[in-house]
Amino acid sequence: MSFSDVIPPFWKKFSHSPDHRVNRFEVARASALSRRFENHERDRIIEATDLVKLIGEHVPLQPKGREHVGVCPFHDDTKPSLSIVTHKGRPFYHCFACGASGDAVGFMMDYHKMTFPETLEALAERAGIELEHAPHDGPPSDPATSK
Repeated sequence: MSFSDVIPPFWKKFSHSPDHRVNRFEVARASALSRRFENHERDRIIEATDLVKLIGEHVPLQPKGREHVGVCPFHDDTKPSLSIVTHKGRPFYHCFACGASGDAVGFMMDYHKMTFPETLEALAERAGIELEHAPHDGPPSDPATSK
C-alpha cells in the first residue's frame, strides 16, 4: 500500500504535481470552495431551524411583543436578559447583560460546546436535512476494510 492509496481524494490531485510540490494556489482555491460548501449547508440548516423552539428546549421562554425573552444560559442570570428576534431577517438571539449573540449554529456551539461540523450534523438531523458531504470530507477510508 502506498501513501497515495490512503490520502483523501481531495489531496490526491495536489500530491502528484510535476515537481512534487503542492500548488498553494490550488490548495487555497479548494479550501475556499470547501468554505463555500459549508456556508451553503449552514444557510440551509439555519433556514430550517426554528430558533425559538431550539432555545426553548434549553431555556424557558416568554413571548414579549414580537420577540421571546428568557434567562441567559451563558451567565448567572436572574432576570430575563436573553432576547430571541425572529422578525428582523435571519433569526438571532442576543443577551443584553453578557453580550452573547448569534444564530442557531452559534447557540448550539456555545451551549453544547460542539465543533462546527458536529453542530451542522446535529441541527441537520434535527431538521431532517441530509447533508451534501464534499468528497474530501471525513477521514480517509481504510482500503483493507472496504474489500
